Amino acid sequence: MGVDLPYTVVWQSKVGPKAWLKPSLLEGIANFYKQGFTNLLVTPLGFTSDHIETLHELDIEMMEEVHKHKYEKVV
Repeated sequence: MGVDLPYTVVWQSKVGPKAWLKPSLLEGIANFYKQGFTNLLVTPLGFTSDHIETLHELDIEMMEEVHKHKYEKVV
């Protein structure tokens, strides 16, 4: 398609006391903003149906982080 856009894979849904894979979803959002990006596209690869944990993380936690960094557009 002739488009070269940066991307990263991030992890969500930390469960239990053991270390989780990095970077987290929230760290990924902060890192892209620090690099100067103001638009963001997030695509969940796991629970793509109405899984309540994913909905909470994307609809509430992620949007709080996005608003904190003042992203212009989030899809």
